[in-house]
Amino acid sequence: MSLLIKNGTILTAASEFTGDIYIEGETIRQIGTNLSVNASRTIDASGKYVMPGGVDEHVHYGSFGGRLFETAEAAAAGGTTTIVDFAPQEKDVPLLDAIRRQAAKAEHTSSVDFAFHAVIMDPKESVFEEVRHLPEVGVATLKLFMAYKGTAFYCDDEAILSAMMNAKDAGVTMMVHAENADIITILTRYYLSQGKTAPVYHY
Repeated sequence: MSLLIKNGTILTAASEFTGDIYIEGETIRQIGTNLSVNASRTIDASGKYVMPGGVDEHVHYGSFGGRLFETAEAAAAGGTTTIVDFAPQEKDVPLLDAIRRQAAKAEHTSSVDFAFHAVIMDPKESVFEEVRHLPEVGVATLKLFMAYKGTAFYCDDEAILSAMMNAKDAGVTMMVHAENADIITILTRYYLSQGKTAPVYHY
């Protein structure tokens, strides 16, 4: 199947111009003006913008209580064609297996393209070593949490530094949810003791 989009206002990262786009299957073959090609279907996009699909790099369709990937058509309706969810790790589950489990949830369900951020929630040496293998399963990013002490999310400084060192060697981008867990604990106790529980005190 081929598609020719004619006379649209084409937006790229660097420019805006009126032109045509020729697509074969899922591959853009040509971009130009007054393209003359035989296409299975032609769309006149005069007066309309033609732009790449958006990428939303922080979603929770299948992670942390998300409603799973069957709701991803909401992203497509808004022009987002790629989502990047998280692959939270359970205790004693290897990091790469956690990613494969999330991918299995999305496969044949998500109506848009998807990728994942790895999340370390069981910090130990074998997991840190797995960070080096994230690119092999198409994962370029890793997240750790400094907050939520006393939960599976929390990673101490030793875990964060160990992950960073392995991520650097593998070319993996590291993300940190950067809140001071000890300060949060102290301030939570303080505000509760004062009876200050309104939403404004949460932040």
